[in-house]
Amino acid sequence: MNRDPTLVVSLDFELGWGVIEGGLWRKRERAGVYRNTRGAVRDLVACCDDLDLPLTWATVGAMIEDPARVDLDHLPADLRDQSYAALRAAEPATFDGRDVFDVVKRARVTHDVGGHGYAHVRYDYPGVDAACVMGDIERLISVLQHHPRSFVYPRNREGYADLIAAAGFGCIRGVPRPARGGRIGRAAAMVALPPPLSEVGEPLPGLCRTTFSHLFNAGHDQRWRVGLAAWRARRGLARCQLERGLLHIFTHPYDLGALPPLSEAFRAFLRAAADMRDRGQLTIRTMADLAPAQP
Repeated sequence: MNRDPTLVVSLDFELGWGVIEGGLWRKRERAGVYRNTRGAVRDLVACCDDLDLPLTWATVGAMIEDPARVDLDHLPADLRDQSYAALRAAEPATFDGRDVFDVVKRARVTHDVGGHGYAHVRYDYPGVDAACVMGDIERLISVLQHHPRSFVYPRNREGYADLIAAAGFGCIRGVPRPARGGRIGRAAAMVALPPPLSEVGEPLPGLCRTTFSHLFNAGHDQRWRVGLAAWRARRGLARCQLERGLLHIFTHPYDLGALPPLSEAFRAFLRAAADMRDRGQLTIRTMADLAPAQP
């Protein structure tokens, strides 16, 4: 049975939390990436308000917690200690995102505020077990002060879907099957082919899994890749319309803050998608919209 051509856009809303492991946050902090993310988010939220276009903001819980109340004691000891040390050493803007989160919450459009873990711990990190995952999910739900329906895995490391479903989430974002042909084949596909449409299914009762189609990104110092990212996203829209499937685009707000041309290209993509929607050629949904109805 044919489906309507559909677009879902999700954002991994994490600031420096995604790169505590390995310490990349220091380089990005020195470059002003996290400070610049504030303006990129304001521009993106204003664009979405103008277009009446909701997005899924998969939010790290500790990013919107009062820093004095951040609780990481559920993490493996080495990652816990590394994380606390980063919080002590960093500028406030690197890990404290309460101000930028408020921009999203105050938007005229009602966005889908989903989860991206409390501490952005990847589920294949040594020492992470079911108790750690449940502690992280419980902290996430508590700080969000509502029960999110959508969940994006930190670092795209899938696992523990049964715990996520049991916690009341209805939609998870997964990783697509790798392209054939190894590294060379994947590189060729990036240039020659539109991104794959999302694989959508229900791995567990009441839980939808949608894979991402395309990361709208260009690297923090690779302006030449902005055009490629935008071109692939536009080709994805065309494929979505032709094959009547679901295109799932994602990015990081800090990527938009790091590279203003990428931020501009991303907003241009959203305007093109909204124009297709207004002409009856596309449906735009959030991850929460994909979640099965609750009994």
